[in-house]
Amino acid sequence: MKLSVKCMMTFVLIFFAGAVCMKAGDVSAAQFPAPEKACLHCHQGIHPIRSYDSDMMKRITKTGRKANDPNGCVFCHGGDPMEKEVAEKAHSGAPSQVKLDLFTNHPGALGVNDKTCGQCHQNHTYAVRRSIMNTDAGKIKTILWSWGIGTESYDHKYGNYDIDDPNGPEPLFGTRAYKQYMKKLANDFPAQFPDKLTQIPEVNPDTVTDNPGQAAFAYLRSCNRCHLSVKGNSSRGSSHGMGCAACHVLYSGEGRYEGNDKALKKHFREKGEKPGFIMVHAIQSSRKTKTRVNGKTYSGILVSTCTSCHSSGRRTATTYQGLFPSYRGAPFTKEGKKQLPCSGNTFKPMRPDHHHKIYDSDGNFKGGLLCQDCHTTTAMHGNGNIGVTTLADIEVDCADCHGTPDKYPWELPAGYGEEFGRELRPAPRGVSARPMKATEEFATLYPARDGFLLSARGNPMGNVVKDGDKIVVHSASGVDFELNPLKRIKQTDKWKHPVKAKTNMVNIEAHMSRLECYACHSTWAPSYFGYHYKMDFSENRTSTDWLKSGGDIKRDGNTAESLGQSYTTPGSAVGSYNFYRWKNPVLGINGEGRVSPLVGCIQTVGSVVDYNGKLVVSNQVFRTAPGMENSSEEGQRAIEMQPLNPHSTSLESRDCFDCHGDEMAMGYGLDGGIYDDQPDKAIYTDTVDANGQQLSRYSGTQIEAINGLSMDLAQIVNDKGVQMQTVGAHWEMSGPLTELQRKKLDMEGACTACHRDLPSGTIPAAMLKKISEVANISFASAEEHGELLGGNNRLMALIKVAAMFGGAAVVVAGLFIFMVRRRK
Repeated sequence: MKLSVKCMMTFVLIFFAGAVCMKAGDVSAAQFPAPEKACLHCHQGIHPIRSYDSDMMKRITKTGRKANDPNGCVFCHGGDPMEKEVAEKAHSGAPSQVKLDLFTNHPGALGVNDKTCGQCHQNHTYAVRRSIMNTDAGKIKTILWSWGIGTESYDHKYGNYDIDDPNGPEPLFGTRAYKQYMKKLANDFPAQFPDKLTQIPEVNPDTVTDNPGQAAFAYLRSCNRCHLSVKGNSSRGSSHGMGCAACHVLYSGEGRYEGNDKALKKHFREKGEKPGFIMVHAIQSSRKTKTRVNGKTYSGILVSTCTSCHSSGRRTATTYQGLFPSYRGAPFTKEGKKQLPCSGNTFKPMRPDHHHKIYDSDGNFKGGLLCQDCHTTTAMHGNGNIGVTTLADIEVDCADCHGTPDKYPWELPAGYGEEFGRELRPAPRGVSARPMKATEEFATLYPARDGFLLSARGNPMGNVVKDGDKIVVHSASGVDFELNPLKRIKQTDKWKHPVKAKTNMVNIEAHMSRLECYACHSTWAPSYFGYHYKMDFSENRTSTDWLKSGGDIKRDGNTAESLGQSYTTPGSAVGSYNFYRWKNPVLGINGEGRVSPLVGCIQTVGSVVDYNGKLVVSNQVFRTAPGMENSSEEGQRAIEMQPLNPHSTSLESRDCFDCHGDEMAMGYGLDGGIYDDQPDKAIYTDTVDANGQQLSRYSGTQIEAINGLSMDLAQIVNDKGVQMQTVGAHWEMSGPLTELQRKKLDMEGACTACHRDLPSGTIPAAMLKKISEVANISFASAEEHGELLGGNNRLMALIKVAAMFGGAAVVVAGLFIFMVRRRK
């Protein structure tokens, strides 16, 4: 009996100890083939990088066993698994069975990942070096353009590092149709598909006095800290890994280690618990890859991982989550302090993208799509060619899943949604019986059902399948979403917002063939107008040179910056915006030739102080080369409005009058630009008489003049149709709305069709009274009047005809018919 009690107590203690271990670090010894052996002699409590029953770990442990490391750590990290006493010796060398010849603590870094990740993913490690997430070529082009550099063409010449593409123009990944599509696109648009890039030049401060635009080179070197070759800034919300680990290893916003590895916890403490550490030693990838931390399990790559980089610039990751970077201090924290910045931003809460928060038919929250659910492997890893712009690299389009009211996605032709001014072959794209080869090899495989949907460029989307007339979207998060394509919704007449949907998508064909879907369904977009920044080279000022620091690659994959040995570039930058807003973005034409939202992003108003302390450029708007961007011989203003998908998609579209009749949407500026009063003139506030004369000898300007800016920063075209600034610095086809498109949006005359003799109007009072009685409407409120007009585009068309031809009777008849039908 006593023995039984002892046995029971022993069992309880063992179980309790195991439970505590699982709670603290989510690791049990049984998860490792050889607990406490080899590397685990010191790294007790560490989380396995992947589950040991996965295909990946089976291959890793097979190699590890040959190298006296049954747990497989040496496969990725190298080192001496037999050394147990001295850490420095354990962290040196590597077994001959692995490609590495030394130990590395950053196996995903681009300096070594061909010998680590590349043991299984060789094509991916080649492609990711050339991806836009490492080249930054698009951002570089835009910023240099805004300083008047490289504006003679749309060629993309510079990247973060010298890079070429010895594999040639054919992509490494994708179907034959996709590869042919991309080769033709590159042939048609060589400026956006270069075969090499040159690193951004270093700046000689002595030349800045005569060539102040070169300050942009120094700015870029001190700014580009979010590419894959560096760990970058480890401030709150910005921590990420290097190379492959930038996406595939979890970092929290606070950048603190939260696993239970005793050695790593000690290392973290020795570093003063500074941010920049992995949250847990585990890979995040697809649905089949389960990651466990702090008692919770998830799958896929978290949105916060993407946000660590994509929270600045065009800010799509924060917009997707419903966060508008507005640099607010409130609401205050629980300690009464200002709102803590995340990735350098503080926020105003907004409605998130519909895809980020999806609800079922009963209004219950189901979950949302992760970034990777739409953005395919060719966009995220690169396709093997040199990436320079998102429009060139991203292959998915809204219609790839939603179709149109007249065609299911599989009935659409290839290239629909991104025509680039080309005629499309009418043949339907169909579906694929199999996913891409890369998906079959590495990603989660889902049942094909009636076939995998194809992207506009011809690749199967491995997580999106046809199921009869419905579509199933498998999220890497583990949630499956059933989608009704637009054609099925039209056939069953089950619109969520029937008036808007039928009017805008069914009755007006041009909305579907000429507009991006997000032109109407992006109800807000973060726009930042007039980026004033000063580059100061005086007094030997310097900044971190992220390119030289990231380009100094050590044999173990570390860079100078990851080791805290950063290089510097001459000059320091300080910047501020003129203003920012989120409501009703401007509309224009993107590089594909479709109407798209535009946002202010890189509207440079530059100032430069040379090394002698002389202000050589003050609040300057630079210009393009003559003839570029529909300009005269003096060139176009190089400030830019950028076409993009803001990632603020709403189920209900913008109201008709958000575009029709809105001068901001048409490109004429805020309410036609009436608020900006001569921004190229200095403003004085102190002791100014009625004639504007300064009375005090000591008064200075309150607001300095902006040289070269004579209009609203949101204005891209004036009332004479003259383009006023750059629209997209990447693609020749991008620009303002055409004159015909602006006329279609212009509602001038619509009101006077009924109200020519304001305030009495032209409709006889008796007739108006009769209409009111029959339709039971009195126009008593602005809301009622707005509902009448905004809810029916056919009525608006009738009113516009009447405005043109003076047909008051036509208006009355139309109103009468509409009111009677509306009442029924």
